Amino acid sequence: MRQQEIDRIRAVTRLLSNQERSLLKMRYDDDLSLEETAHSLRITQGRVSQLQQRTHYRLRRLMATAQQSSRQSLVRYLRACAG
Repeated sequence: MRQQEIDRIRAVTRLLSNQERSLLKMRYDDDLSLEETAHSLRITQGRVSQLQQRTHYRLRRLMATAQQSSRQSLVRYLRACAG
């Protein structure tokens, strides 16, 4: 993976919520199961699955936006999503 791509992933990951970042860390870095992740986050397994799908969707959109736009455009996009 190129350094530019790694930097873009890090920047985009910082834009996720704490819960989304925690979920990704638990599922992929720590290799926890849905059940273990749910227990750690104190949510249901169904909610973990929903949150994981939503987080993957957000990451794909953020990565596409970051690739196509400047950082300012990405910030404007995120503010529009949050509002």
